[in-house]
Amino acid sequence: GIESKSVTLFKNTQFKLIAFSGDESVFDEKSLTIKVLPKIEEYSVVEKRYFEGDKITFRWKVSNATSISINGTDGTRRESYIYKVKKKQRTVELVASNREGSVSEIIKLTPIESPLIDEFILKRNLIQHGDTTILSWKVSKASRISIVHDNNEIDVTDVQEFNVNPDKTTTYILRAYTEGGLRFIEKSVVLQVLPHIQAFELVQPRRYCEGSIVFLKWQIENAS
Repeated sequence: GIESKSVTLFKNTQFKLIAFSGDESVFDEKSLTIKVLPKIEEYSVVEKRYFEGDKITFRWKVSNATSISINGTDGTRRESYIYKVKKKQRTVELVASNREGSVSEIIKLTPIESPLIDEFILKRNLIQHGDTTILSWKVSKASRISIVHDNNEIDVTDVQEFNVNPDKTTTYILRAYTEGGLRFIEKSVVLQVLPHIQAFELVQPRRYCEGSIVFLKWQIENAS
């Protein structure tokens, strides 16, 4: 009659079937060889969040393979592979091979997108003391936007321009944050403020004669 049995294969295996007579004096036998391809049991990226330009680690577990390659590099004697995320390459392939053939798996990389600062400008780059000018910007792919000056950081995510009136030459930095605020890119502009003479006077105002010595005092802001 016809009988069957299931067997789990892990490598090339030869099966031999022997049929005996009742007293086992006569028998028949047949052999069957089954060839098994490699198996990629695990293949993953260690880092859960990463950005373009980051170095990430691939790990894998492969059985029944005589050779392994990843991204075109020999990985037979390795258990991991360090890769720098590139803009033009978004997939990394693992190939496991033996005499019977090859199997492969591809990981599609999904780095967190970096923001783009298309523009960050001042309406006027040079102002008089007491004047006001406007900072404006164009930013895309940012989860949060801020302006930094004099160790202060101001959230400007919901606006596209900002009035400024410093009393001295000031550097303004625009920061555009990635998703989750893990990283940011920045761009800076410098607003120059002209010197301002607040006071210029005699120390002891009185009438002077020719040859007298006079003492002057002054107070100036933003002069070098």
